[in-house]
Amino acid sequence: MTDPSGGPAADPLADPRLDAALRTQGPVDAAVAERLITRGRERLDMGDAQGALIDFRRVVGHTDPAITSAALLGYGDALYRLDDERQAAAAWEAIVRLRDNPSTYQAWRNLAGVRVRAGELQSATEAYRQADRRAPAEDKAEIAARLGWLAKETGNAGAANGEEKVHFRPNLADRTKAGALDAAASVSSALDRQLSRIAPEPSSPVITRSGCSARWSFYCGCVEAAVSYASARGKSVFIVTQPYIAPAHRRQQNELAAMLRSRFARDRRVHDVDLGEAIDLRDRTLAYDGMHLVARGNAILAERLAKELASAEY
Repeated sequence: MTDPSGGPAADPLADPRLDAALRTQGPVDAAVAERLITRGRERLDMGDAQGALIDFRRVVGHTDPAITSAALLGYGDALYRLDDERQAAAAWEAIVRLRDNPSTYQAWRNLAGVRVRAGELQSATEAYRQADRRAPAEDKAEIAARLGWLAKETGNAGAANGEEKVHFRPNLADRTKAGALDAAASVSSALDRQLSRIAPEPSSPVITRSGCSARWSFYCGCVEAAVSYASARGKSVFIVTQPYIAPAHRRQQNELAAMLRSRFARDRRVHDVDLGEAIDLRDRTLAYDGMHLVARGNAILAERLAKELASAEY
């Protein structure tokens, strides 16, 4: 970061005492440790994950387990923002091995999300159960919903290799509440893992009649058929891309958008609403486990979608 004169920009969170602590080794007193944790959180809020990592790392190993856990929680969040989920998970696992403290609950929730994305649904269930035992009353219903979904998925007969099978529910496309986005995100994550095994992307993609590559031709074809059906009956159609959860999801949606432009560009009733960049799912303040949105994340999407609906031609 530079200032207008071309030199390095001043650090808005610079603090002589905290910066001095970063240059030393050995224990820091509790007051400095807590201030470093607070500053690390502020750096994360500003998008400076690398700077936050340095602040949190200095506190890890403090003799107070609650302080060390708070530092590990932030350290993991910073690593997750830097796309190092493996090391982030290691930090959160270190928290749950310590005695219970204010960070234990969030660490279990974070680990549950990691395990869902890895397809480790049995261990994800255990992580959510551990979180549920420590959850505040206002979070109980949300965790119960996650456990309900996991119970259905892990109860599927014929699941192979410990990986959940994808089952599309008939009313999924009809839902418009945030719960539908949650279910769709879970389906998208599981489907991506399955397709990566049975339909790896070729080095030279084969373009099919739908205009999409072979990997996404069935998906694009189904969307095309649904849009054509509704449009032919005089209905307005909104195809909404939810926040990108993985690189494959982004590629899939790019191909879908190209197909929609090619096939329905002249149909004013068909609206392609791209909310892929509306939320960064790596932001724990918006998506606590990298997949499911908190209330503020849902509000951001709702506001964006409402504007699209209000301005569209019907």
